[in-house]
Amino acid sequence: MHVDYEPPPQPPRLDDSPVRRVVGRRVPGAPRGHHDGPAPDSLRALAFLDRINEIGAPEQYPGAATLPRLYDEDFAILALLDRAGLVPATLIGRAVLPGRAPRTVSDRLTKLHRHGLIAQHHTGLREHASSDGRPPLLYSLTRRGMEVAQRREPPAISRRREWRAIEQGRALRLAHDLHALAWGIELHRLVGEAATDHWRTPRYATGRYPVPQVGTVRNRHPLTLTDIELPYKQTILDVDQTRFSEIKPDLSLELRFPSIQLTFDMLLEVDLTSRPSYNRDKLIAYDAFLCGWSLAHPRYRAQGTRPAVVFVCSEARAALALAREADAAMTGRIGAMGTGPEHWYHAGRDHVFFAVEADVHHGELTALALPARPPGLRERLTESRDLELEPVALLPEQLIKANRDRG
Repeated sequence: MHVDYEPPPQPPRLDDSPVRRVVGRRVPGAPRGHHDGPAPDSLRALAFLDRINEIGAPEQYPGAATLPRLYDEDFAILALLDRAGLVPATLIGRAVLPGRAPRTVSDRLTKLHRHGLIAQHHTGLREHASSDGRPPLLYSLTRRGMEVAQRREPPAISRRREWRAIEQGRALRLAHDLHALAWGIELHRLVGEAATDHWRTPRYATGRYPVPQVGTVRNRHPLTLTDIELPYKQTILDVDQTRFSEIKPDLSLELRFPSIQLTFDMLLEVDLTSRPSYNRDKLIAYDAFLCGWSLAHPRYRAQGTRPAVVFVCSEARAALALAREADAAMTGRIGAMGTGPEHWYHAGRDHVFFAVEADVHHGELTALALPARPPGLRERLTESRDLELEPVALLPEQLIKANRDRG
């Protein structure tokens, strides 16, 4: 008798995450966090900008009917201001005119200002001394600047964008936003073309990730845990969020690796508070997002991978404390019912990293990764809840080296 037998399909490799083939590879040693010698110019500039406590109203010219000749760098400045809001000359120079003298950057900004394309904002400083010189100017995009950028072919700013004035009270968040922007600029400088120009801030709708809507017209509702489509017999447990919430990172960076056909996002969260408990709800929301609904979001469904999330802290001690908070908070897991908890995949923990801000300014993309299992499961399996963080590279070192070799 001949019996056809078809073996059951292999269970899906839940832990085979495309983004993790590139992000978070183990490296010897720990992130330095502390560096001997003087701080880089980029860090010293941020320390000075941290003292801004007053932001004046925009000062702008109407602009003549005839525009001056505008170059690619001019349009890049307009696009930068559209995404970031308020930006000082130092960061504009590092992002758009790297290596140029401050005077050259200033002349470029003066041209754009005098023709009504950008506005100036005077600032006030805490503990302002005569040795500080003049407080730094901030720049923002004007309505005329947006219209000019949108008329370009191809448009420097999406024609779907609508101009809106800078929000009042931005001084309260300015330091935070500038630290996030500076981190993104330094990453772009380190990895070159691997970081695309499709980066976003929460000022853009594409820089925020609302929970997808599902159901028919009458029964339309935000996605819940029971709505998530999973492979046969798989389920999600221990996600500590009854209702999913919007994810709104400080910066969304897109990276592309054509050789392995991989495009993914690196979502940046900057914490200057050094208060781990302040971030607990955010960590729980990210656990639900990464373990639960990220692949149901249209962007990540199209990319075919979860994003990587990097929490950037001001010092090593703060990064360690925040990682410890995340270790306790991020317990979500995916797996097959009936299998032991040691066989389940903790996707949230696997995609979150903790970095010290100074490292990227010193040319290092290092971070700390959580252990694969939460403390309760570690204790059950090994009789120890001890937290051992793994030093990793956020992106391959050879990528940074190749970019340096290209100059």
